[in-house]
Amino acid sequence: MDWNNPLIYIVPGLAVLSGIIYLSRWMGKTDESVRLIEEAIKEIKSDIKEILRQFSGSAVERKSPLRLTEGGQSISDALDAKAWAARTAQDLLPKLKGSHPYDIQMFCMDYVDHEGNLTHEFVQKMKSCAYEEAFPMSQIKDVLAIELRDAILKILPD
Repeated sequence: MDWNNPLIYIVPGLAVLSGIIYLSRWMGKTDESVRLIEEAIKEIKSDIKEILRQFSGSAVERKSPLRLTEGGQSISDALDAKAWAARTAQDLLPKLKGSHPYDIQMFCMDYVDHEGNLTHEFVQKMKSCAYEEAFPMSQIKDVLAIELRDAILKILPD
C-alpha cells in the first residue's frame, strides 16, 4: 500500500464527511418530528379537556362553598354574569342584610330559578349559551346564582 497516494486519505475523508452530513440531516428530521409530535400532544390534551368538560356535565363544583368549574366560568364569561350580578346585587342587598351565607346562596338560587330581574333578551342569551355550551338551562341558572351570591357577599356589610 502506498501511503503517499492522496486517494487513501481522500476516500475515507469523503465517507466520514458524507456520514456527518447524513447524520445532521437525519437529526434535523428528527427534531422536526419531535416538534410535530409535541404539537399533536398539545392538541390532544385540549381535546381531552373539552371532552372531560362535556362529560363532567356540571358548571358548578359541588364543594363548599359552591364554585364554578371551568365550564361554569366559560358560561359566566359568555353571559357577562359578573356584571349582571353586580347590578342585581345592589337591588337585593336590603333584603339580605344580616343573612347567613347559606341563606343568601339559597335565596340567589331561588331568585334566578324564578327568573327574577331577567329581561327577555337576557333569557334568550342564556338559552343560546345553554345550546352552544351544551349545558342544561338549570346549570346556566346555577352559574348566575353563584355569581349573584358572590356579588352580594362581596358588598354585604359584616
